[in-house]
This record gives sequence, structure tokens and C-alpha cells, in this order.
Amino acid sequence: IAAGNVLWGQRDVQGQDKIISAFSSTSYLDMNAGISSYGKYGNVPLTDSAKTIILEKIAEKIGINHYVIEDTMEDNNSVKTLSQNSKNGDVICKFITIAQHAGGQDVSSEHYIYVGISLKNNIDSAFTYEKMVEEIMKDMEIDTTVTVNLKGEVQGKLGTDVKDALTEQMLSKMNAKVQAENKTDDAYTIYAYDSDIKNYITIGSNKVNINVSMYYDEEQNVTTVYFSTPINNEDY
Repeated sequence: IAAGNVLWGQRDVQGQDKIISAFSSTSYLDMNAGISSYGKYGNVPLTDSAKTIILEKIAEKIGINHYVIEDTMEDNNSVKTLSQNSKNGDVICKFITIAQHAGGQDVSSEHYIYVGISLKNNIDSAFTYEKMVEEIMKDMEIDTTVTVNLKGEVQGKLGTDVKDALTEQMLSKMNAKVQAENKTDDAYTIYAYDSDIKNYITIGSNKVNINVSMYYDEEQNVTTVYFSTPINNEDY
């Protein structure tokens, strides 16, 4: 903790601890975390070997060494993917090349990097990995935001009043003020801002760095509760 205070600043550590504490105030059937970031790497031509080396350096910084690398096409874009799965979590890193065409030929390319880490049945180290991904992107001079999604499952379909109560329970443990909301039968999303958390995005003229969202899975009969910072970037 002392080392973290020196590296990240006491203000950031307090903000991270509050997020973990606020989310954990509800009893869930299961808790997981996802950390991800995506940004433009550049447009300099790169060989296949160079892309592999870049992904392997990312894997080394994360601390994985039993990964596999494969090449695929996604939406007509060339994608080189490094991945490793384990019982405690998964890592997936993608080097995406988007070719620009003219006259039926490739005239230029843009490169993008995606880094995603999922933690299974454990959220305590989510912000340790957030800082790790931030440093990886910074070292590659990629201007991007790292997103942390804490996820928990609650049995059954929840009414709006119950969702409101869960949201209030979580936000009451923070210095968060609601900035916008969308409550329908299909979507429940609350956007808030907490000045104790350094990162934020803007929606309109409002700062946002806390996002509560909930999704009901009819087949599983469970409601997934997302507590994200600065915003939930997953499909739900």
C-alpha cells in the first residue's frame, strides 16, 4: 500500500479502494472484472514479424508466457491476436491493421492495439492491472483511456425500484454525483462523477467517471450489474 501511494498518489488509491468497496457492498452470485484499452498505434508499414514482437513485448509486461498467436480477418481487417486463458483469468491482445484502398489497391494502413484482461471470481487486483495497461499504452505513445468493468450477477429480473436501491447503495459509498441516466425496461444506465477519481470522460458538458448499468439475461434468469470507470465499454 505504501509503495502504491508513492507510485500512484494517495488520491488515486483512495478512489480505487472506494470503487472496490462500493461494488462489494452488494452480495453477488459471482464477481468478475474486465480491464481493457484500445487506441491507434500509427500508420508506418510493419512486417508480420514486427507485429508479433510488439504483441510479445506487451505479454512480457503483463507477465504471461503460455500464450498462442494467430492471424485472422475481422471485418476485412488483418488481425494478429495473442491470447492466454487460465482458471484465474484471460488475456487477449490484438494488433489490428486497417487497410485504406484506392483503385482496388492498398495505398496505406492504420494500426490499432487492443489489450483486454479478464479476472475470474476476483476483483481485488483490477486496478493493479489498470495501471499496468496504462503504462503499456503510455510506453507505446498511444493516447487512450483504460476502462475497468466490475461485474456481478444477481438472481432473477430486477424491477426499477430494486435497481435504483442497488445504485444508491453503491454510489452512497462514494463522492459521486449523478450526471445523466437512462431507465427503460431494456436498459438501465446511470452516469456519475466522483472528484476523487482522476480519470474521466465528458458526455455533453458533464464529466463522467462512474457508470452503473444492468442487463437481464432471460435464459439464465440473472441480472448482471456493471460498476465501471470511466464508462462501460462492453456489449450488454
